[in-house]
Amino acid sequence: MGPTYSLGNVQSDNEVAASYIAKVVHLLGASPTPPAGFSYWTISDLYEENDTGTNTAFRGGNFGLLLKGDALIGAASFDVAKPGFNAFRLLHLMGDVRLPATGGTTGDGVNAAATASGDNSAVQILVYNHVDGGIASSTASTLVNLTVNNLPFGTGPVRVRQYVVDRTHANAYTAWVGQGSPAKPTAPQWTALSAAADLCYYGATVTPTGNSWSVTFPQNNYSVSLLVLSR
Repeated sequence: MGPTYSLGNVQSDNEVAASYIAKVVHLLGASPTPPAGFSYWTISDLYEENDTGTNTAFRGGNFGLLLKGDALIGAASFDVAKPGFNAFRLLHLMGDVRLPATGGTTGDGVNAAATASGDNSAVQILVYNHVDGGIASSTASTLVNLTVNNLPFGTGPVRVRQYVVDRTHANAYTAWVGQGSPAKPTAPQWTALSAAADLCYYGATVTPTGNSWSVTFPQNNYSVSLLVLSR
């Protein structure tokens, strides 16, 4: 799954793919009438990069969601996630029961989807900011005002964990560019790329007002956040 059918388009490598995937999966799930068909690049993709060129890291907009790695380096270089793969990781962390979410846009900008775990032990809110075409600045942001009503936990403190995938979080591509875009990273560079690809999150304990909780935060263009609330 990716934002372009064009081989060599860097949007397949960077954060544009992450927000695109979140948006497409959300809108497909919210649509009362599923589309009659898809272009092949819209709903499926190879999970590992094609073996093209001599680069062992990013291959310049190649299809795939995981880096193929370097056999001479070994395990540290295998299956390093692109931002698009990390978007799927966040989607996988959502719950079994879909909840209503209002206030977003199906056009360019911010939208959200919400779920709850089947046992009501957690609520998950996916927030993404996508601009079609990949032409907006990834450093620009929109201020998001999020209110979660009818929390199922009763009274008392609630734990909040916010995962982020954007230009500087869970993004091996940005880290690779920062290394000088090496065609064949060294072992220490691969270790750094693997660490940069890991999901990261911010955690806090909050006290809701009644059974509602509100928060305001900036959501960058081409970014995905997942807020998980639990007792």
